[in-house]
Amino acid sequence: MSSLTDTIYRHCPVWLQNAGISAFGYAWRRRRFGGRFHALVEEFRARDRFTPEQWRDYQTLALRSLLCSCLEYVPYYRDSTAIGLKRGDAESFGLDDLKRLPILEKETLQADSRLHIASNAPRTLHEYSTSGSTGTPLVIRMSTETHQKVSAAYETRCRLWAGVNHTMRRAMIGGRMVVPRAVSRRDLAPTGKSLIGETRQ
Repeated sequence: MSSLTDTIYRHCPVWLQNAGISAFGYAWRRRRFGGRFHALVEEFRARDRFTPEQWRDYQTLALRSLLCSCLEYVPYYRDSTAIGLKRGDAESFGLDDLKRLPILEKETLQADSRLHIASNAPRTLHEYSTSGSTGTPLVIRMSTETHQKVSAAYETRCRLWAGVNHTMRRAMIGGRMVVPRAVSRRDLAPTGKSLIGETRQ
């Protein structure tokens, strides 16, 4: 949720918070499993039958397309020599050439994320944050179609390989703050005194 949405949520009565969470869940489901999701799943499943040679050809073409797109539309790559390639180089780039590309550091992305958004990207991009387990969280922006593609990849390569799908009942470990931080600590009484301390007296 955005900071504005979080602020509104915290000040709503519980019944409205519950309704809001349900609406958010519905929209979230449509974003992941709507649109081209099912068609993308079928495309992923078709590639499950690829031979090693077909995989290499597919990956090579996809890599070249990605590099050409970056050099043409992404300011960070278009307006600098960040990867030391020109479009002509990208069009003949191979998987074995990957070692020639410099590593994009997390700090570079955080410095100015706008430089890494393609100029031909949809106007509406959704923001997702990493957990920050290695330091400062990183905000990732993607379109609805990209989100559906990521979801289709997870559906095919994880769930379906395990014999399940997204419509089946399942449990997962994750987290989203639904209680304001100020009242989420169980060890604090409404007065601010420690319940643990009171118990020990």
